[in-house]
Amino acid sequence: MAVTADSNNGGDARLTPRRIVTGTDAQGKSRIASDNRSLESLDVWGPGSATFYNVWRTDPAAHVPHIMGDTDPAAGFTDMTQIFPECGGSHMTISVWPANYPPEETMPAWMHSTDSVEYILIVSGEMTCFFDSGEKVTLAAGDCLIQNGTAHAWRNESAGDCVMTAISIGAKRA
Repeated sequence: MAVTADSNNGGDARLTPRRIVTGTDAQGKSRIASDNRSLESLDVWGPGSATFYNVWRTDPAAHVPHIMGDTDPAAGFTDMTQIFPECGGSHMTISVWPANYPPEETMPAWMHSTDSVEYILIVSGEMTCFFDSGEKVTLAAGDCLIQNGTAHAWRNESAGDCVMTAISIGAKRA
């Protein structure tokens, strides 16, 4: 994944992903609809926390191909609850987690479960996933985790940043 320093973040050294979206023009020809690094992002708990970049989302009635001029479905990312799609929808985020974040003493507040299946890929660095059973697993660059609506919390226990991609697909809880 190509990333660069985020110039929209006051010179912060955080990495920002490049998003290229394809679409179809008025003649039905395939085109590049957009190619930019100006993705909307949220710092989970303020400056110095994990940053989530809103890459793309679909609702259950999504259509393809994307028509040139259609509204960007990733626009309007104002709240972390928006990363969890409704049943049948999807959402892709890329997040950057600083070293030793979140603070160990806050981990109970991070435990959560969602009505979704999530495909997690560690792009760079390491990330540890904790489960309410007491188990944990550390993932390194290239490792994938399939999160099936179970209770979990994330913590970067390493000395460097971790870049993680998550694709969430809304699902019905059994």
